[in-house]
Amino acid sequence: MRQSNMELLRIVSILAIILYHLLVFVHNVLSDRPIYQAMFLPLHVGVLLFVMISGYFHIRFSIKKYITIIFPMFVYSLPSIISTFSDKGLSFHSINELLFVSHSQYWYMRIYIGLFLLSPLINKYLDTCSNKSRMTLIACLLFIATWGGITYGDPSLYAGKNIINFMLLYSLGDTFKRYNNQIKLISMKKLILLYIILNILLICTFANFSQSSIAQVIYRLSFQYCSPILLINSILVFFIFMKINITSDVINYAAKSVLAIYLIHCNNVIFPAIIEPVVTRIFNEVSDIVNLIGLFVLTTTIFIVCLITDKILTPLWNMTERTATIIEEKFKIEYR
Repeated sequence: MRQSNMELLRIVSILAIILYHLLVFVHNVLSDRPIYQAMFLPLHVGVLLFVMISGYFHIRFSIKKYITIIFPMFVYSLPSIISTFSDKGLSFHSINELLFVSHSQYWYMRIYIGLFLLSPLINKYLDTCSNKSRMTLIACLLFIATWGGITYGDPSLYAGKNIINFMLLYSLGDTFKRYNNQIKLISMKKLILLYIILNILLICTFANFSQSSIAQVIYRLSFQYCSPILLINSILVFFIFMKINITSDVINYAAKSVLAIYLIHCNNVIFPAIIEPVVTRIFNEVSDIVNLIGLFVLTTTIFIVCLITDKILTPLWNMTERTATIIEEKFKIEYR
């Protein structure tokens, strides 16, 4: 049964990702200014929250589930595949586009699929280990992911876009579920206040010292997906939503399309061909307030359009699920 508070967190996370992408990849006039660069810091929590949510509910490995992940990924990669073949014909680059899993344009999906395949082993350990072993695992993963990622000492750990960091986030999500009752005793007011203070300090400090080396230190500690301050930020948001008591069929219905919204708006053909021209036409630096309102409106619009697109394709997803069920029954794999 879906928990609407966590489904709402999925929606908020994808909205933060869309807004962040608009700031970083589209509106250069805005994103080159210190105050807007500082806004990147609190907006970067989306990916971490998605993986934590996966750990909170546990990934349930199955052939059926795997097919229902990669087929939509293939469908939403088609614009890129078709565009590449049209431009380059039959070439090494265009053939790579067909390898939409290993050579995916979606870095998140490459790592998530790895996590998905390893999930039975991770779940088994988390379900049976002692509390001491759990904390030891988290401490080891935290050290490897964070120290290696923010010091640039190991290219494979850089920026937290790796399986080690995803295993850390997944383990944290599972741990939050285990200690759900204790976390709910934490005051909501204290969590919100701490979140507000942390992010005001982040934004103001980064904006004021954007031209100095201090900004680079803040960036390393609070922006990368493996950075400690971003992790704290994400945990605070996660705890806040854990305490929300809400039930909504509308939220649950919309949240089912969150992954599709990510795949559609991040497509490397759709984003530059459709979204970027819209933004460049809309914004003329009238004022910061107007620009910000415009960005929020456009973020919501992208969310709704992608949501509708995915719902229109529901018959295709239903057919995929039926086919996946048949395949799973024929090729049963015991991997638990």
